[in-house]
Amino acid sequence: MNLRLRLNEILEQNPREYSQTSIRRVGKVIQHIENHPGGNIPYREFLNISDYKLYASLYPELEDLSTEDMKKDSTGRALYTAVLSFARKKAQGDEELRRKLVKSVFPQIGTYWKRYKSIDEWVSRYESNTEWDGKTMQELMNDTVNGGKEFCESFNYWTKIQSKGHKEDARMLKRIIYINDTL
Repeated sequence: MNLRLRLNEILEQNPREYSQTSIRRVGKVIQHIENHPGGNIPYREFLNISDYKLYASLYPELEDLSTEDMKKDSTGRALYTAVLSFARKKAQGDEELRRKLVKSVFPQIGTYWKRYKSIDEWVSRYESNTEWDGKTMQELMNDTVNGGKEFCESFNYWTKIQSKGHKEDARMLKRIIYINDTL
């Protein structure tokens, strides 16, 4: 769908959600995209998080993507990188504020673990990423390029929920994936 049409549709559905200045700035970026197809997107035009939120809403295909999947999508990667950069500058070292800003644009981030309902689904996800073969949990936690860190954090959270706080049960679930570790 055309971005300008999508913008008009979003504004018709939510007429009071965005300020006129955010709408103008997003409109200016859309015009730039139309005039320079395939060129860089001038995210510098966005001055507040509402601008990013409105612009992100033009791409409903990004709504359910994890950060790992977003990095594989050129539009998602560029937008996610721009939002991270904006949030870092705005937060000035306040990590909680930075997370809040990013989450306001990408609310699905941090819910990766909800996708998988069984240990078999987690194992399948783990095995589908050959870059993770033979890595310990600590090595995966350091892997921000291939999504290892996000996977570990999500899987560890999921095991905590599944084991209902029983540490030995959580350890058993983790051993299925992290067979190279002594947990």
